[in-house]
Amino acid sequence: MISPLSIDSRRMRLTKGTERKIGRKAGGLHDFFEPVTRCEVTLKGRIRISVPSEQKVVSNESSYQLEAAIHEAFDAAGRCLGDA
Repeated sequence: MISPLSIDSRRMRLTKGTERKIGRKAGGLHDFFEPVTRCEVTLKGRIRISVPSEQKVVSNESSYQLEAAIHEAFDAAGRCLGDA
């Protein structure tokens, strides 16, 4: 898991399972870029990832299903970090 990890669910109530899934997905970003120093997840399809040299913002609002949106957003974040 990335520390610190910030999850802002706005007006949604998240289950513990969803929070754990986000934590696992955030931790997986280390496979694409090391070190990720901070990850902020806003559940409106946006992930902000901080790495030592820069900050990247990934937006993904293509899915209405929460689980699919989380998966798609972290896939996009991985591609973004892989291009760094």
